[in-house]
Amino acid sequence: PKSQCMYPEMGGAFGPQGGATFDYLVSFSCGQVQAKNFQWPHPQAGMKTETVKELSDVVRQLWPM
Repeated sequence: PKSQCMYPEMGGAFGPQGGATFDYLVSFSCGQVQAKNFQWPHPQAGMKTETVKELSDVVRQLWPM
C-alpha cells in the first residue's frame, strides 16, 4: 500500500456523451487515485511507481510547461 495522503494535482471525468460522468482525482505526489461519484473497482487506491511515472509523462505531453 502507498501513502494515505491525498493532495490532488489533477482531476478528470469520463462517461457517455450526454450522460452522467464518473469523476476522479489523481495525486501524483502521493501516488493515489480517488473516485468521487463511483465505486473504485480495486481494493487499493495507490498507484505503482511506474504508473505514476507513465501518467506524469502523458500529462507533460498534454500540458507542457
